[in-house]
Order: sequence, then structure tokens, then C-alpha cells
Amino acid sequence: MSGFVARPPTDPVPLAGVDLVAGDAFWPGVSIASFREAMKFGRSTITDERVRDAPRGAMVHVRRELRMWKLAHVLAGATTLAAIDADMIDGEPASVLLYRRAVFCTAAADLAETHHDVSATADGHSRIDDEVTAADELRRNATHAIRDIIGVARTAVELI
Repeated sequence: MSGFVARPPTDPVPLAGVDLVAGDAFWPGVSIASFREAMKFGRSTITDERVRDAPRGAMVHVRRELRMWKLAHVLAGATTLAAIDADMIDGEPASVLLYRRAVFCTAAADLAETHHDVSATADGHSRIDDEVTAADELRRNATHAIRDIIGVARTAVELI
């Protein structure tokens, strides 16, 4: 007798260095497993390559947003992001936590916008609308984290 046996996919053990999207001397790296867990992107929904690419693109975006801020701190003698902030939260500098949040939220927004469930039903269109709203909220959270790092208010109000 022959047949197929269905087994749920197993999570492979990450190889050394594969789980980390490396940073540089100033910016810390980010863990892909931590990103998946924090942003609730399961293994079966999005490929590993795409999940790795999203934080990489997000790191480029966030670093560009913080380029002038970093330059000012490097000129003042800071050698790492962690060295800038004395506020510690759960054993990590607040600036590192905010940087990670900005990267994770930006990457999650990118994935939410580009990976929709395929469905022609009204329910499928409703889920896409919800995902677009979620992407907007994630981008807002990333912007808030960046503004918190810079030390400026989250809202700008002008009189017309």
C-alpha cells in the first residue's frame, strides 16, 4: 500500500548568523525570528527570503530618516546607538528599543501592504482593507519611534 502522510512544517533551527540582519559599527542588527514573533508573521504565510528582505529595506529607510541625528551624535563622540541613551528599559537602552520598533513597524507595514490573501469574495476585499489600515498604523508607529529617538514632538500643528 502506498500513500502520502501529511505533516505540519517544522521550524528549522536558524543557522549561525542567518537569523540576524547585521547592523554596522553604529546601528545594531535585528533578529528575523524576533521580527516574526513580534509582528506575528508565521512561517507558512510569507517566505523566509521576503521576511528577511523587509527588515533590510526598513533598516535603510530608518537609517536615512536618522542620518543627520546620527551625524550630530557621532561628531559629539558617540560610537554606537546604545551609547547615546542612558535610559535603560528591560536591560536595553531606550534608543535601541525605539530603533528596533521603527525597523519592525516599517518592515511589517511593507509586508502588510504587499502580501494580501487571494480572494475574490467580499470578505477577501474587507480583509485587504483591514491590512491597508494596519499598514498605515504600523507606519505611524514607526514614525513615532523615529520622532522619539530624535526627541521631537510626535504631532506638528500649524495655524492656517
